[in-house]
Amino acid sequence: MAKDPHFRVYEALDIVEDPRKVPSDTKVAELVQVITKQSQDEVLKYAWDKFQDDRSRVCLNAFIFAGATPDEIRRNTGVPIAVTLVYATYICDVTVFRDRLDRLSYIDRVSQYGDQNEALYLRAAITAGAPYITWLLGNPTNETPKEVIRDHMIDGYHRAKSHRNAPLDSAISREARCWAAESSKNAVALHRIDPQETHDALEQLRLKLVYDDGTINENTVGAPAPGDILRGSN
Repeated sequence: MAKDPHFRVYEALDIVEDPRKVPSDTKVAELVQVITKQSQDEVLKYAWDKFQDDRSRVCLNAFIFAGATPDEIRRNTGVPIAVTLVYATYICDVTVFRDRLDRLSYIDRVSQYGDQNEALYLRAAITAGAPYITWLLGNPTNETPKEVIRDHMIDGYHRAKSHRNAPLDSAISREARCWAAESSKNAVALHRIDPQETHDALEQLRLKLVYDDGTINENTVGAPAPGDILRGSN
């Protein structure tokens, strides 16, 4: 099981409770100084204040889980870049996760044992990305009509495939048919907006087929004569 991204915070709080314990690294020691109000580090104190405020913690954690840049976080929250960098190092260190599955497992634990609201934000961060968190905060996003249609098309396409193991007369199959129709409609709309998109997709498919088909025959352009193939090169 991967570490909790707040492991330094929890260790620092344990040390505050039992000063005989020795910090595992200097960052933990600096957090102890902030928690006990002995620090003069204004940036770390700012980051600690954000962690203690439920809404701030949830939003910052969600942006970090979504992979947002410090500047993107600043534009959406007003939190200075220096504070975000410190927060992502001292307080919510997602480098503890070995892979995306570790992140999802952590979110499951938060959902089961922790703050339900934070779990919802973190799950949204993983599945929908930083733009969705931006939208939740009431900030403008930059999606183009083409991007919206493409996302709806892909989402509907995969939801439509969810009926495969369900009876044809089941509720999930009926819902899947609705998603299939929606996905097809968006595919047509996307082609109208950008025919080149369809052309590029077909070209990629053509190239893949050409690449995969490595066989040659007498009708293949540039193929050697059958007799040359049999004789081989000298």
